[in-house]
Amino acid sequence: MTDLPAVPEHIGFIMDGNGRWASSRGLPRSFGHEAGAKSFENTVGSCRKLGIRYATFYAFSTENRSRPKEEIEALMSLFDRYAEDIFRRIKTDERKTYENVRIRFIGDKSYFSEKRRKAIADIENLNADKEIRLTVCIALNYGGRNEIVNAVNAFVAENPGQKLTENDISARLYAPDVPPPDLIIRTAGEMRLSNFLLWQAAYAEFYSTPVFWPDFRKRSQGSDRVVFDAYKKIRRNIKITVRGLSNENQNHFGNNHCRDFCRVYVVCPCSVCAQHGNRASERGCALRNAYCNKIR
Repeated sequence: MTDLPAVPEHIGFIMDGNGRWASSRGLPRSFGHEAGAKSFENTVGSCRKLGIRYATFYAFSTENRSRPKEEIEALMSLFDRYAEDIFRRIKTDERKTYENVRIRFIGDKSYFSEKRRKAIADIENLNADKEIRLTVCIALNYGGRNEIVNAVNAFVAENPGQKLTENDISARLYAPDVPPPDLIIRTAGEMRLSNFLLWQAAYAEFYSTPVFWPDFRKRSQGSDRVVFDAYKKIRRNIKITVRGLSNENQNHFGNNHCRDFCRVYVVCPCSVCAQHGNRASERGCALRNAYCNKIR
């Protein structure tokens, strides 16, 4: 029996607890958002070092627009400052946090001013011509329900009278080329998705930590393993292992080729799958998908 290498390709972060972090220290909520922005940058650096290819951060939801006007203005002001700072750092290669990192924004951008939309476009165009190690998606004015509704409406407008399929919706999401998340991490102890990646996270694992988002970065300092620890703990608890495979096939079943058939990157431990898994890797993937649903 071999332990499963826990290397998620895509992690979604629900950055919760900024306001409570500030309130617990007798500070205005805006101070919590400032501290949360620093945690974001630290986590981007950790994801890049660990080899994670995609990270999506829930920064501002459609529901957040109902917050007090002063808080929204503080958030938008913070975005303006950090957008300018991130643009400068990527443009000048200052520090190495954003080296070979591409930043994209998902959500309804029509909510923002023309100036902010230009800032978003300028950031998205940076590093587009370079080899990318990590793609960071920032969910801004994002709502999972809105995303699905918009995708359905787009299909209906393009294909009147035709039946809709899952693939039709997936192809019309905000970032259709980004694979679905393997793991969703939520800080501040809540146990819900809150309208985050509802379509994409259908088979994602979920991990909640009581740590407020501004303190999340402290957990990774010195070890840079925080984003893997949650994933490995979940995998260990449900006792998923790779059985009966050569080292070559074990490596294969951990790569992206198996993604469509096996969202958790392992061979089902039943005897049929273990038997066929030792065959040629592509054949093994197809046979596992055809013969066994026990992986769920």
